[in-house]
Amino acid sequence: CQPPFSAFCRHSLEELHQLHHGDHGEPDGEGQTELLQAYTRVGNMVKDADDTQVNPDLFETEEERALYGAVVAMQANLPQKYAVYDYAGAAEVLAEGIGAINAFLDNVLVMHKDEAVKQNRLNLLTLTFSLIQPIGDIKKLS
Repeated sequence: CQPPFSAFCRHSLEELHQLHHGDHGEPDGEGQTELLQAYTRVGNMVKDADDTQVNPDLFETEEERALYGAVVAMQANLPQKYAVYDYAGAAEVLAEGIGAINAFLDNVLVMHKDEAVKQNRLNLLTLTFSLIQPIGDIKKLS
């Protein structure tokens, strides 16, 4: 977790952990679990990658285009949420990408034979995962 979020990330991660394990008692717990599952799937694919340069000209599938469109839309809305430590609002924005994430991971072969396409797909996933990283390391919640 990095400034200016570091002072609040521990608390936020604890809340996400409670939501993930269903002991928070909120009616939207299932949606939060879906959120964590989707972004954890992405995190498992990208490992420690940090290249977020995406070339839309290399997209071959509708799922790539849809995920990129969702990421761009979320990028426009997340900074305002993170700036005021509105993690519930950030989770709502991040949830908008769940369908596109799942469609991409279910239908697109990331390890393409063309190295440029493969790297572009990994970069798209890295960019996607970067959206949730200000909250903290969600891989520890699994």
